[in-house]
Order: sequence, then C-alpha cells, then structure tokens
Amino acid sequence: MDVEVTGRELLRTLRGERSQVALSRRLGFSTNVVYTWEAGRRSAPFTALWRVAARVGVALDEVMARFLTVVPESLSAETIETDAGCAAFLRELRGEQSLLALSEATGCSRHALSRWLSGRAEPTLGQALAFIEAATHRALDFVACFVDPATLPSASEPWRVLTARRAITFAHPRSPAILRALELTEYRALPTHETGWIAARLGVPVEEEVRCLGALVEAGLIRREVEHYVGLAVTVDTRPGPEPSRRAVKRHWAQVGLERLEAGSPGLYSYNVIGVSRADLARIEALHAAYFNDLRAIVTESSPVECVAVVNLQVFDLVDVTGAARAPSPTPRFGATIS
Repeated sequence: MDVEVTGRELLRTLRGERSQVALSRRLGFSTNVVYTWEAGRRSAPFTALWRVAARVGVALDEVMARFLTVVPESLSAETIETDAGCAAFLRELRGEQSLLALSEATGCSRHALSRWLSGRAEPTLGQALAFIEAATHRALDFVACFVDPATLPSASEPWRVLTARRAITFAHPRSPAILRALELTEYRALPTHETGWIAARLGVPVEEEVRCLGALVEAGLIRREVEHYVGLAVTVDTRPGPEPSRRAVKRHWAQVGLERLEAGSPGLYSYNVIGVSRADLARIEALHAAYFNDLRAIVTESSPVECVAVVNLQVFDLVDVTGAARAPSPTPRFGATIS
C-alpha cells in the first residue's frame, strides 16, 4: 500500500459530493487547498485528516475509541485537530518502542520522529500513516475508522487480503502458535521440516499442525522455502473481526490456560480481586492497555526466538451500580494477533 496515495484517496472519499472549493472554505482557507492535497501537489498535514473528517460529520471521539480502545485523557475531539493533539496520538501509539526501530520501519530519521512526537513539527498524512503502520501494523484499520478501505483503489486489495487472513485465526485458533513456532531457533536448526515436530513442542494433535500449516500457506502468511516453512513479515490484528468469533478465540486461549493450570504446568496464573472506585478502575484498564503496548515493543525487538508464550490478561468489573452482572471491560490495545 502506497501511504501517500492512500492518504489522498482517503481525503477524496471523505469529501464525498462536496466541492473542493467549498470544503477548503469550511477548513478556513481562502484558496483551493483541498485540490492541491488530492492532486498530490502539496502534502496534506496529519491534522488535515482530523479537520476534514470533523467538517464532514465524522465523530472523532468514536474514531479514537475504535482505534485506541482506551483513549487517554489528553486526547479529545477538540485536541486531536491540533499539532499537540496529533503528537499525543502518535506518542500513544509509540508506547515504549525505540526511535531507531520506528525510523527503520518508516524510512524517516529519528530527528524527524522526535520532532513529530514532541509536537515541534507535524508529519504529513502519508508519513503519519507510515508511522501508524510501523508502530501498530494497523494502518488499514486506522483508515477503516474513517471510510471503507475497499472503496480506496490503493487499499482495496490489501484490505481484502487482511480480511481473509483474519478469518484464519477464527477458523484455526491455534494458527498463531503454529506460526510463532516456525520462528523457533530449534525449528530453524532442523535439517528439514518434520511433520509432528511443532505439534510435539506445543502439545497439539499432529492433524491440527497440518491443518494450520495448510491454512497459513493458503492465506499467504507462510511459504515453504526448500527445507522449512517461513513466516512472512505481516501482522493480523483480530479485533475488527466479528464479535462472536473474537469471543470464541479468547475462550480458546482461556481454556488452554485453564487446562495448563489444572495440569500444574509452569506459568504465571495470578489473580487479584480488588475494591476500587470506578475512576480508578478506568485507570487500571488504561494501564492494562498500555501494558500490551509495551509488550509489543519487547516482542518486536526480541531475538532469538526460543519459546512460544501466551499472555492472557483479564480485567473486568464483577458488578455494576445496580448489583447486576456487568459485561467485561474493553479489549486491550493489542489483543490476539498474528505477526
């Protein structure tokens, strides 16, 4: 996906039937700046996306809630349209990831990234999309918060592929573990792929290993290279999928944890029943989301791959103000993914 082209198409689609001149005036410009953005004569700043979206009726608070799940107090529909707001948004996505890693992924200098994150300079919309992809691997999901990516020529095919790949996790919940096992140094050291080797390491049936490998190949997430299977450098976030399917995958890994707990297998199986104010519960939920953000940064830079682990955390309110059972808290920032 060409982020510069996608950025222009995103603005054009948001504009809808409005004229470029009319939208330019609504944004406070005396010239037809929207034409220059859409034609690629000038690069639209990142703030332009939020300003255009707000002027055409997009609820910015809903966009942030959909993409971030837990929105920090520093962000609001009013602040996100400013340089400082956009900087806060990017900092939220960055988490603890190093500037070096983000620089290598975006092709932008660490100096430029530092200026964006501090609010001393503003990235273009294309640069912001590249940053979002580097920090979260979810640029397409970000676009989907504003428009249907299938309607954008540059994004329609990547979106179709991403949607198909998400379906793999729902149909084969163990596929992320199988994919991660292909990165193990022990597997890479094998003279050739051995059917059943991964199954034995992960404690799954051989038939499940074979089914998952086949599904991963069909989805284009792995390929056979001479003696071994090799995973591709892609990430598939399952959160935008159907809620029943997402719940089923969560139940699967919760059940795996329960089975290991009952078997006395090694691992951390902790819990803490607490009594706190609702405001502090919200702070704990935000901390929970931030933890997954930091976890991704560690995973991204971890080498060599020597184990396949599951991190399965839960935070939920047992009762509401009326004493009735309450639904679980929102999904953390980084939920089940294939990466």
